[in-house]
Amino acid sequence: MQNNVTNFSEEDFYVMVHTFQVSVGDNLEWRRTQPKKKYANKQWQNGDRFYYVINPNKFCSELHTFEAFLRVKKAIFEELQLEDYQLNRIDISINCKFEYEELYKLNLYFNSLDAVRCDAQNHYLVIGTDLDKRSIKFATKYYANEIYDKSIESQNRDNAKTRIEMRYKPRTNMDFETAVQETIATLGNLMGFYEKYNKLTIEHLQERYLKEKAELRDGKIGAFTEFVSRYYYMFTNMKILNGLYRLNMKGTCKSWLYKYRKGNRTLMLYPKSAISAYIAVLKKAVEHYCKM
Repeated sequence: MQNNVTNFSEEDFYVMVHTFQVSVGDNLEWRRTQPKKKYANKQWQNGDRFYYVINPNKFCSELHTFEAFLRVKKAIFEELQLEDYQLNRIDISINCKFEYEELYKLNLYFNSLDAVRCDAQNHYLVIGTDLDKRSIKFATKYYANEIYDKSIESQNRDNAKTRIEMRYKPRTNMDFETAVQETIATLGNLMGFYEKYNKLTIEHLQERYLKEKAELRDGKIGAFTEFVSRYYYMFTNMKILNGLYRLNMKGTCKSWLYKYRKGNRTLMLYPKSAISAYIAVLKKAVEHYCKM
């Protein structure tokens, strides 16, 4: 599938307002004594505020259009008597049927571009003790992007195998329409950070390469080939590979890559057009969600 990125379409993905969190400061005693709802089973009180985490897709069924979400949201707010509320978080999810590993490197590429856009200082790859890749994520004060293996997280109970969540956190004048429109705008602007992402990635890889060459410890890497094999997921395009190669090796990167692959090794490098096409498909999926 990774070799056919441009064959994706928005129909391969479906979008939802997955969950959101609200808080209220009225009727605290009444709220504490009400039975929990299937769509709002996370409830708690903190000081003079009562909090709900709401999954509108558990009110009746998954809501694959923004119009359907707004109808259900209205019904939920009426049932919970939410009037003077504060919206604390909104999670927009882009779901797909492809296995997590199948799109892992491509999604890391996408997530990293978004992290560069946000100047995120904390960026993580999570791998379980079973060595399965679990998630890619970063978070800032007002926004987070996490891409995770939904099959593992849901124990194969969810329709999605991979989930991208773009999470909007507390700030003034945040609402559902704004979150959806910001998602579209973000996806439309990401390729503007392509060169900055390449530059930063080369710098990080160079720092890591020099450190690992110098240290005497378990897993020390001395050869460039070993380094590329270990950190293959960071080499998303030819510019990054060539940039690091020129800092450390002689000869041409293309000749080295030919020998590397000839040695029964693989290294998937995406042309700029491929990541651009993938992000464009994600954007179309969100736009489709809004228009239906």
